[in-house]
Amino acid sequence: MNFSFSKEYILFSPISGYIIIDGKPISNLTVNRWFKWWFYGEEKSEETTTDLNGYFSFSKSITVKSFIIWIIPHEAVITQKLLLDYNNETIQIYGTVKRNYELNWEYWEKPLEFIFDPTKKKIQYISFTPIPSMPDFTQSISILSWEKSDKNIWIYGNKMQYEKWKILQFPDFTIEYLWLSSIQWPNNAKFRMESYSFKIEYNWIEQVIIWSPGTGDIWPTRFKCAGHDFILEKYISEKVWKLLDNEIVISQNLR
Repeated sequence: MNFSFSKEYILFSPISGYIIIDGKPISNLTVNRWFKWWFYGEEKSEETTTDLNGYFSFSKSITVKSFIIWIIPHEAVITQKLLLDYNNETIQIYGTVKRNYELNWEYWEKPLEFIFDPTKKKIQYISFTPIPSMPDFTQSISILSWEKSDKNIWIYGNKMQYEKWKILQFPDFTIEYLWLSSIQWPNNAKFRMESYSFKIEYNWIEQVIIWSPGTGDIWPTRFKCAGHDFILEKYISEKVWKLLDNEIVISQNLR
């Protein structure tokens, strides 16, 4: 049995990319590589700058050596982000959750280099891609663009249309539709149970909430954010009644 302390556990694999705006590379921009390792509740970051070609690189992995990791069973959960300082704003251009300590696992076991161009209409978003060594597991990576954000601030209690990759801004948080899951009921039943996943973000704190009609009882999903209680309604709303398939209502829960 090997009790060596020399094994390195990788918290963030190398990552690189280009910052292109209006078709031109942008030099001397600060890019921040940030992560939170939930096992220890530890947050760290490091910075680099883009060169004349708009290129940035974090060429080395962020690693840790620990005997405790080896002896305590746990699930690896490392939140990763790349943040860009531009025009006095901090913009998130990449984000995912790494769930083991292997090299390049968060990029489907291949090195990741990408081009971030907020002026492009197409949003670069990679979701539900199988991990080669774990075919039953899927990993989600988002490479974000300002085009993804909705300029309006939505009012609670009004119906709104959502779509994938579009961030909707509320006074207290943003919400983004992620995906639809569909599960076949046992014994080859004719109906399937669907669930809709939405990401809520407030001050860099993220949570995923799920709305589902279940077995036919259409109830709102309740969640907490920024110290307040909210409800998300789909299909049917107490205030506006019937909703289209791509519509939801978010209200403050004052009960």
